[in-house]
Amino acid sequence: MTRMTGGEAVVQSLLSHGLDTLFGLPGVQNDWLYNALYDAGGRVRVIHTRHEQGAAYMALGASLVRGDIAVCSVVPGPGVLNAAAALATAYALNAQLLFLCGQIPLRDARLILPTGSRAHRMLSEAVQNCKAVVFAGLPGVGKTLLLQQMALLSHAAGRPLHLLQWDIARQGFETPEILARYPEVEGTTHAAIRRAAGFWVRGAVANWAAAHACDDALLLGEAPFVGNRLIELARREADAAESFLAARSTLFIIPAPTLAVRRAIETTREREIEQPRHARALAIDECWPVVASPYELDMEATELHPSPAEVAGALARVEALGAVELERAVRQWYLPAGH
Repeated sequence: MTRMTGGEAVVQSLLSHGLDTLFGLPGVQNDWLYNALYDAGGRVRVIHTRHEQGAAYMALGASLVRGDIAVCSVVPGPGVLNAAAALATAYALNAQLLFLCGQIPLRDARLILPTGSRAHRMLSEAVQNCKAVVFAGLPGVGKTLLLQQMALLSHAAGRPLHLLQWDIARQGFETPEILARYPEVEGTTHAAIRRAAGFWVRGAVANWAAAHACDDALLLGEAPFVGNRLIELARREADAAESFLAARSTLFIIPAPTLAVRRAIETTREREIEQPRHARALAIDECWPVVASPYELDMEATELHPSPAEVAGALARVEALGAVELERAVRQWYLPAGH
């Protein structure tokens, strides 16, 4: 029997059922699928979208127009969440949509930070001394992994865990009714939704801080900041949340690769574009083992997300700004408040 990778088996199954088009975004969790698609020599056309929601909706549209099965593929975690609205619509319409989600081997999530490493020491100290920790910065720098690892440390220390994550929180602002008024623009969340989520998050943090002032709960956040996505957490404001966010017990961590590692990553990426099956070789200081998805949290945790009333209130504040002020605020997201 010929041995195949999981990706090769999927591609062979697609071809055997006459499916010749796939909508999706590549990512590390579905590398083997895209390697197999490349090896298929164009027999399966891959249509890359800029956002997982676009991939799922394009597949849904193709299925409805053709009256046949359509295929889309995304990465796990936020990728699935971004595609959820299209999947729910496909379910409601009985559309024939094949949804492929990549995943790394699922074993029990466990701590992979080497004991004694700088990252382990920093997160352990934060668990002991902080009331809130927010991981922020660019995509692809390990925010989700570090949040997962700190969650595990927090659980081991017996601290009740509460999570604040952009990809979860914004779902309350992306109902069909709201998206009809504020649709995505070129695959990006509408500026009004991003600003409204920022208005909401300050109040949510203030309410959480008041509710848990006397207990041992820990708030872990994941906020991109870039592109006006929960950047309000890092701004100085004269509101109820400011004393909590400015306190020494609140820590903002921005993971960033060194310039040398960044250059090596960019060089490797350029080579991969030209030669997808090249031998991967990248010098690194410390390698953490792959044991589970960073999105796996096998523990009890409470997610902070907006209620319908809070969503309506935040959107009302946005709509009161006016189009010009909204555009300026979002375009200049990196400036302090009042500039």
